[in-house]
Amino acid sequence: MSEIMVVGCIRSGTNWTSHLFAPVVDAVVADLDYNDSISNEKYRDAESRKLLGELGSFCFKLNEDLIYPESISNMVDLYPDIKIILLVRNPTSVVYSVAKPSRESVPYRVFPFVDKTSRERRISRFAAAAHVVGMYDCMYEEVEEKYSDRVLVVKYEDLVENFEESLRKMYNFVGSKFYKKYLDKLTAPIDSSGNAWNLQLSKSEVNTILSSEILTDLSERYGYDLPDLEDAPDIRESINEAIAISNDFYEKKGELCGDKNITGFYVKWPYVLDWASKVNGNILDAGCGTGNNLVAMLDEGLDAFGIDFSDVCCSKMGDLPYECADIVSYCPNHRYDGILCSGALEHVPYSDIDETLEALSLGSYDAFIGIANHSDIQYGYELHPIQEGVDWWIDRLNEHYDSATFVVSLYDDRFFFIRCSKGVKNESQLRKRREEA
Repeated sequence: MSEIMVVGCIRSGTNWTSHLFAPVVDAVVADLDYNDSISNEKYRDAESRKLLGELGSFCFKLNEDLIYPESISNMVDLYPDIKIILLVRNPTSVVYSVAKPSRESVPYRVFPFVDKTSRERRISRFAAAAHVVGMYDCMYEEVEEKYSDRVLVVKYEDLVENFEESLRKMYNFVGSKFYKKYLDKLTAPIDSSGNAWNLQLSKSEVNTILSSEILTDLSERYGYDLPDLEDAPDIRESINEAIAISNDFYEKKGELCGDKNITGFYVKWPYVLDWASKVNGNILDAGCGTGNNLVAMLDEGLDAFGIDFSDVCCSKMGDLPYECADIVSYCPNHRYDGILCSGALEHVPYSDIDETLEALSLGSYDAFIGIANHSDIQYGYELHPIQEGVDWWIDRLNEHYDSATFVVSLYDDRFFFIRCSKGVKNESQLRKRREEA
């Protein structure tokens, strides 16, 4: 045994798996980067080949940017006796892992490509992640068919559930004896989170997986179950859960603040009032809480109305004009000249944000969005399941509006405003635009 190559799709555990061979090789070269001497671009030059040769036996993992059939062929040409570990993982799990960008372990280089795919194809980020994962299919097929005599297919889930048995199988394949003492140095992941998607994929995301021929073929090829549309949570269930959390929060907060504005402060945002003063008509404050912005707009003589899904929160609104309702149910059935949605969308789970934004966009052509980007744990609840920066939100909003423009950032980027617009408001404006063209 001299050389081992671990290849697999992004987020399939290739980096971790390559280090499982540490007890039986002279070096593990993750991402072909060893002491900064071997770079991804130069792995074929004489200096790099010499360095790898000096290592004697080694295991390396190709950088995901190099996972293409020609890259694998190049490595096989360089090392004719190389053994290949082809690591596979449930395609749905991989897409879920790539699409949920709050996970810090996702390699940074994946984000630009996923985001670019989402923008160019005007599809959701989840659909873009599914497209990216599907691109690895050519690698799987090439490795299995062309190098069948030197490849071992290993399922990531087997490594997690049957760690020692899987290790013995891999060591035997590469020609190394396995000793039980190796287990003292090697650690299996604590939790694969491989089935987290079962509870967190929305119906639209499940449909994305089921409609991808490549992903369904990959699942069937390696014996993975596909997600069941009937098991996917309905957004109404998520809203009901969020209402319960919100009510509990406001009840406990109210115990401290009494019947006053239980957000604990009252602020007139100049940015909100500047936008609102230019709206020619009525304004909806979507997710108005206890009415901070609603009061500010009414004080300026503006025609404003608020909605919030927490009945406990709404009970503190007094004589303010409001309705106890959620964005998804209310906005598609009501039209406003402008919608303010400040400090609300970060409370929505990742799985429901696209449907929520779509509903919001149906309520008005003009929206002023305020987003908090930080953790907010209150009374044991994480109130901000989404913690993302301006670029992420602009990309997401652009899927539902014609334009989304950054306005201002506050508190070291912990809060920011984005202005969104969609289409034209009426036939006269459309006629005028046609005439100008």
